[in-house]
Parts: sequence; structure tokens; C-alpha cells
Amino acid sequence: MSTILGGSSKLTLAKIIDIWGRVEGFLFMLLIVVVGLIVKATCRNIETYVVAHALYWVGHIGMMYVIDIMPADMTTLKSRMIMLGINGTPSIASTLAGPRIATLFYTNLDFRWAFGALAIMITGTSIPVVGIMLTWNSYFTQFSACKILSPSTTKATPNKTSQIRYTGEYKWTVFTSIRILLGTALLIPFRQPTTHVGILTMTQILVGLGTCIFTVCGQLVTMAPVTHQEIAIVVAIWGLFGLISAAVGSAIAGGI
Repeated sequence: MSTILGGSSKLTLAKIIDIWGRVEGFLFMLLIVVVGLIVKATCRNIETYVVAHALYWVGHIGMMYVIDIMPADMTTLKSRMIMLGINGTPSIASTLAGPRIATLFYTNLDFRWAFGALAIMITGTSIPVVGIMLTWNSYFTQFSACKILSPSTTKATPNKTSQIRYTGEYKWTVFTSIRILLGTALLIPFRQPTTHVGILTMTQILVGLGTCIFTVCGQLVTMAPVTHQEIAIVVAIWGLFGLISAAVGSAIAGGI
């Protein structure tokens, strides 16, 4: 339910950030996230927790959506692939550090402190983002440095983002993401308890690489044929169908 609500809210948010502005939309979603986390930390029954999680997820999806729109405002279509890759690099740190941090909260405190701390951390880390949104245009109008970025890593596929940047060819790049099917298919014979953890890791790496390429190329292809004024709404529609599919898949997986 929360996933579908998050996807549907993108359409409303697209109109908000087009009329009011990117900063206002981002702050509105941040407020929803913080409220959801506070309610999570103080809830006393499952019904309240469900509502709080729905609020949190709508705000979380909305914040990520605004951040994904920012590269379209800052770059040309030719350089946009690299910027979309840079947007995903924080997931490297969170993937590695997240489980350890969650374990520390679980063993030393409780889930209420975890949600409360997350509300504080999200607010603290979002302040610099708001500052960038407010000052980007004025600063880089004087110092045209927004196109000299040369990241050493962009998400899990730096070679693909650079390839599209210099060749302009994305169709064959999308075809290489077929590895996601290979990684998923290999989980069938390797699902036994005796399977070595290294083999399972290999399958997840294949799935991750394919997912990254699918996601970034999908956003790029969606933005390419429309004008700048239409980017927010087409990306929202693209995300809506993706999140609805994710919700259906999660429901099926839960039933199995």
C-alpha cells in the first residue's frame, strides 16, 4: 500500500515543484518524512504504525524524486547520465553500513530510538541539499563549472554512464542489463541452505548491476523526447508504473 501511495504521490508532487519550486517540494516531502518517523517512534499499535509507514514512504519517495529531477535542471541531456549515476553513489555506503547500524540499535537500544535518530539525521543531511538548491543557479551562473565533473565511480556502473556520455548510444547499454535475469535465474538452483555465501553474493551483484543500468537508462530515455517543462511529469509517470510493479511483486513474494 505504501509503495503505491508513494508512486501516486509523484504526480501531485510533479505539479507542486513545477508551480511552487523544487525547494518547496523537497521541504514538503521532508516534513512528511519527519512526521512519519516521529509517529513511528511513538506509536502504540499496529494501525498507527501502518499509517506512519505510509507517511514516511510517501515522503521518502518524494524526496528521492525531487533529487532525481535536479540533474535535469543542472545538466544537458548529454551529461545527464553521469549525474544520475552520481545521485546513486550514497547507496554504496548505506548498503555496507546500514546493517551494522541497525544491529547496534537493535542490541543496545530499541526501534523507537532508531526511528527518532533517523528523523534527526535526515533533517541534518537535507539542510545542505536545500542550500544547494537555493544557490546553484546564482553560483554557477558566475562560475560555469557544472560540466567539468569527472566521477571515478557512478553507482555500480561507471563505464556505462561514461559510454553513453561520449557515444550517445543507450540501446545496447540497456541490452547488457539482461544480466539481471541471469542473476535472478541463478537463485533457483542456488537457493539451497548448503549453497556457499559467495555464490549468492555473485548472483546479487549481477542483479544489482542490471537493475542500476535499467533504472538510469529508463530515466534518460524518458527525459530525452520531451521539453524541460515536461520532464517532472514524465519522470513521475515513469516512477508510478515502476512502483506499482514493485508493489505487485512484493505482494506476490509475500504470498509465496
